[in-house]
Amino acid sequence: MRSLAHFIMRGRGHACGVALVGYLLPLVSQATVGLVSLRKGFLEGSVVALWASLPIILSWFAGSFDEPNANRLLVLVTTSTLFITVVGAQILRITSSWQWTICGVVFFSMVAVLGLSEWFSEGVDELINSFIIWVPDTYQIVSEPLERQKLWLVSGLTTFSIFSTVICLLISRWWQSQLYNPGGFRQEFHNLRLNNRLMQGLVLSAILGLIFIRDSFMLVQLLLVPLLISGIALVHWTVQEMRLSSGCLIIMYIALLMFSPIFPLMIACLGALDSQFCLRLKLETNFEQPKNK
Repeated sequence: MRSLAHFIMRGRGHACGVALVGYLLPLVSQATVGLVSLRKGFLEGSVVALWASLPIILSWFAGSFDEPNANRLLVLVTTSTLFITVVGAQILRITSSWQWTICGVVFFSMVAVLGLSEWFSEGVDELINSFIIWVPDTYQIVSEPLERQKLWLVSGLTTFSIFSTVICLLISRWWQSQLYNPGGFRQEFHNLRLNNRLMQGLVLSAILGLIFIRDSFMLVQLLLVPLLISGIALVHWTVQEMRLSSGCLIIMYIALLMFSPIFPLMIACLGALDSQFCLRLKLETNFEQPKNK
């Protein structure tokens, strides 16, 4: 991976080529956009993002969907995700703060997907119909009212945008660390922790959303993504400090996928507790006591 990162940073042509060809591999194009944006800034990252979006834009005209509006909606959401990566990389580049970067990604992803869904409302309807055809066993979703079905779809697209962007930014930062600051990424990620006021603001916003916005759980839970990432970082830090097997991390990620949304909410609560009580300091003290003995 270090060789790939080195190749990308050899020049604009190399970066654009990897971003274009990387469309065939998951996350490669988006991570390339993130790496260039982190190292060379907004303008250069936008140029690479344009090249990365070419195959996606071509699918606008040559898509396999029978419903053209559904194809256009997916194209626009996927393309917007590339440019949200550029924006997220700029936030990280300027602030060197993962908490504000992740919050920015969540905000811009929600605005982009909600805006595009309103603009291409016909595409949302067509995509729901296509999804029912592709996955005929979705009887629970089909039985829901149309508005709730739309909420499921918008929430799914927003979740895709947020997590693909955050994961690619993490990969980009790891690549950057390998090239210019070996070992820096691990320390930076392990120290990821939301400050107390930001945590309280996110939790309060989620609670108010659940109270005042009908059927809002699927979207409101996305406000807790920064706390989820913070909780994951705490688990990574604990595994390293306690010198546990990496299998613990594998089990955690499997549980996040298999026991959603309960287990992700538990990890988000762990991130909230870390923000409130600074669990790292308390755990670090407990880890050091046996060493001193």
